Amino acid sequence: MKQKEVITSEKIPIKKTKSSRCIRYNKKKKLKKQTKLSHKKVDISSIIFNPLKHRIQSATRGLCTFDKIHYLKNEWLSIPLCASDQISSKEIKTKYNITTRDLLIETLIREAKFNNDDILEIPSKFLILIETDIINKINLMNKKRQLWIEFGRWLGLKEPIRRRNVHEHLRLKWKKLKHAMGVQNNIKLQNTQKTINTHITRNKKTKLILLARENIQSLNGLINFYHMIKPECIVDLNNRTLVHLENIDNQAVVMQATNAINDYYFHTLKHPSHRSDNFWENFIEHFGAYTRNNLLPFTSSNTASTHNSEHEKCVNNLLCELIPLSDCINKFVQVYYPDLYTKLSKLEWGPFAPKIFGVFPMIAVNFNTISDYHWDEHDNPNCLCILIALGNFDGGELCFPQLKIIIPLRPNQIVAFSSRLLLHGNLPVKRGIRHSIVYFVHSSFFHNLRDFTKVYSDFENGIERNAKGKIILKPVARQNLKDARNFYQPIKLTKAKLKQIRIPPVSTDCRRKYINLRKTRKGLKAEEEDLISDTE
Repeated sequence: MKQKEVITSEKIPIKKTKSSRCIRYNKKKKLKKQTKLSHKKVDISSIIFNPLKHRIQSATRGLCTFDKIHYLKNEWLSIPLCASDQISSKEIKTKYNITTRDLLIETLIREAKFNNDDILEIPSKFLILIETDIINKINLMNKKRQLWIEFGRWLGLKEPIRRRNVHEHLRLKWKKLKHAMGVQNNIKLQNTQKTINTHITRNKKTKLILLARENIQSLNGLINFYHMIKPECIVDLNNRTLVHLENIDNQAVVMQATNAINDYYFHTLKHPSHRSDNFWENFIEHFGAYTRNNLLPFTSSNTASTHNSEHEKCVNNLLCELIPLSDCINKFVQVYYPDLYTKLSKLEWGPFAPKIFGVFPMIAVNFNTISDYHWDEHDNPNCLCILIALGNFDGGELCFPQLKIIIPLRPNQIVAFSSRLLLHGNLPVKRGIRHSIVYFVHSSFFHNLRDFTKVYSDFENGIERNAKGKIILKPVARQNLKDARNFYQPIKLTKAKLKQIRIPPVSTDCRRKYINLRKTRKGLKAEEEDLISDTE
């Protein structure tokens, strides 16, 4: 034994050169990994929800008027988007022969078909009314009173029908479609933004969705639909992108995102106390910055895990694992839509919410479910939403009934489309688990599409308001807007609440109302049950 020890000790100098190379190589490799990890850790600390800095919705309310104005002017910055921002730099494009007039006529036919399935086209006498009075604004309304009433009956409007009501109904539809197609300039957008969502009633929107839902249930029912499989950019007559499909080269990024969402999904199903209302009722969660129904931007409740602080670690892990995918999505926008990317990169929403997804303020993650046909009315009309499907599945094709386009989207592909303009939804998933992530930008992030008259008026008149928006006489103290301490009180659940276990009677999201979520709630158990039933 001693001899062996002596021999090995003598041979050490000879082996030293060889082993030192390996050591140096391994050290370099280790150092690279560590620098990557340390770099990632630095980024993570500034992007995930930080209760010392970021604020949920309730913490942004009750500020003094001076602080509100300060935030609007100095912390929250935006550049208005315009129609040309949706023009792709892709050299080869497929021009789709679609105009605002075509969309109006198609919308009216769908409306009329709701009352009479035999209707295939608009009678020429009504087309003349559309061309003269609505599109070209030649007022012949008084001369053709009876024809307007007849047109109203054809559309299925409620009795008693008056010519003025029919004219207004069409005018507002035309106005909305023009707005969505970006025909009007940004100044007009600012003036009409208030009326867009209110004049097109939910009832009329529902009629169009019902038609799509009834007529498009499977691939067999899609007659004359174009199947978009390879990378392609379809544009309108103004060269603006309608639908743009591209491949993702980095498969490792896709797998990383898929594994992260699978882990999150199965973990949350297994631990009921970790389920948020959005997850358990609709199987959708929004992460990032939000502005809807609020004066100032804020961190979404799903990002902050307001329902259970024990779930915060799961959210942080998910968001960190999605960073490489978000980088890919940002690169896609930068390459194909440089003007849009430049403007979105200058969008700042201040210290109240983290900046997680590059130029996009927020994402929506759909956990193992699909969406019913819908328009995203809150999305900016001059922006594109970007969608990626993840998982191992068959079916779930993305469908655009207006364009008669269907996309059998695969995990190595991304699709960008005009979500505000185009009706879209999914066909049923036949097999497997299908998640999806949507990157989008709401109109409410842009100052030119918001109305801040009230808060500026309060500032001029020295008015203060409480968190509920009611005027108060007591002065409100100023705050350090970058310090959110004492504004967030975490809720820690050790046991699940009844609503986290009980199956909701119906989804609270209109995009899920008619989607069967039984398989989604069961996860892998549903797949096992299907396999057993198939063998039987």
